[in-house]
Amino acid sequence: MKAITRYILILSLIMGLDFGVFVGTYFILPDTKKLIQGITLDRIGRDGKLFPFVAGPKNRKFVRLNQIPKSLQTAVLSLEDARFYQHLGIDWVELKIAISTNIEDGKKLRGASSISQQLVKNLYLFSERSFRRKILEALITIKLENTLTKNQILELYLNSIDWGRGLLGISDATIYYFKKNPDELNLKESVFLAAIIPNPSRFGKFTEDKIPKRFVRTQMMRALQEMYRAGNIKFNDFEEVMENPYKFNEDEF
Repeated sequence: MKAITRYILILSLIMGLDFGVFVGTYFILPDTKKLIQGITLDRIGRDGKLFPFVAGPKNRKFVRLNQIPKSLQTAVLSLEDARFYQHLGIDWVELKIAISTNIEDGKKLRGASSISQQLVKNLYLFSERSFRRKILEALITIKLENTLTKNQILELYLNSIDWGRGLLGISDATIYYFKKNPDELNLKESVFLAAIIPNPSRFGKFTEDKIPKRFVRTQMMRALQEMYRAGNIKFNDFEEVMENPYKFNEDEF
């Protein structure tokens, strides 16, 4: 509890808000312990209609982390949250970089959301952009990180994020894109799925020649390079994908 209090105090000081308000708000936030079993949410399906989606192990399509290839896990982390296992939910290093970059570019603050923050936003918050929502996001993220392990958070994330076309969770995504179960993915397929996360409805598409869009090709290259530098893939694997990094043949798709 001391660690939680210290983290909330730091957050309140940075945001210039009352510490007591932060603490009071923290204890009336959603019960993140329920995610260990699962919570039911309303989501919009491909037909545009609402349907109940279970986020968590109670979902019959839930895939355990040890059944999701390391290649997919590391590709997602390299693109979305490289310091996931080091930070406490909010990556202050990346946030500082994002603030500096956005100030220099003269744009509104964007980026630097950790996987934990993305999970919180997807499960508990609306897509509105407001200061109040950012505060709630930060507080729920702190609570999430103090309730679940890192592996549980990553597992929930991969099983509940939107993969485009109304696909929620890695199981539906791999069957739709590659007609495979998650544990059957190869390296190139894993990197593709990681690369479409920023905007799956827009980027989760192939041309008639089974080639993804330019942004996705750039992200795939970045993920492969980061994975190789970090020692997550061998040079032979890197070289094999690099021979034809983007095209997915009929056997793969």
